[in-house]
Amino acid sequence: MNHSMQRLTILLTIILITACSGVKVSTDYDSGADFSHLESFSWYSPSQTEVTRYARSDIMDKRIRRNIASGLVNKGYRDTADGTPDFFVNYSVTTEDKINVDTYNTYAGYAPGWGWRGAGYGHRGMYYGMDMVNTEIDVDQYKEGTLILDIIEPDTGHLIWRGLASKRLPSSSNTERLNALVAEVVSELLKNFPPDTTQ
Repeated sequence: MNHSMQRLTILLTIILITACSGVKVSTDYDSGADFSHLESFSWYSPSQTEVTRYARSDIMDKRIRRNIASGLVNKGYRDTADGTPDFFVNYSVTTEDKINVDTYNTYAGYAPGWGWRGAGYGHRGMYYGMDMVNTEIDVDQYKEGTLILDIIEPDTGHLIWRGLASKRLPSSSNTERLNALVAEVVSELLKNFPPDTTQ
């Protein structure tokens, strides 16, 4: 493999890794809600929190809550456990099995193509023939996790904002990797709160 092909291979690998590591975010909110007066928050009833097996542990629950709370505080909101907060926060986590199928040519079978051929001395011309092409299929099975964050109006109990952040889950992990994963997902999700209601 020459140097230009090596550089191209490295570049494509970096692009694929970057694409796979991205967080997909979507949000929705009540257009009639006033987000400008929100200053303090508190957690919704813990019994209402739904967490799948991937996050069903005290360690993961504390990790997620810690990141959400610190993210909101960094945005200027006050974490209050007493009194009536301006909004409640609740979260849930879901996981889904995903399959990614890629097809590509390895040029080991037949496909139409142009070429040159000779028919004796002094005679060369173009032809349309069959070149060697073979299609291979790469099937990638993985789990995708989605963090769902809800902002709830205390007086009515109505949902006024919901954000979903999805990311491919690692096949294996340790504490440091999980800390980084949750921090990244929560950070990307909270970039969209409060919503821009001027648009």
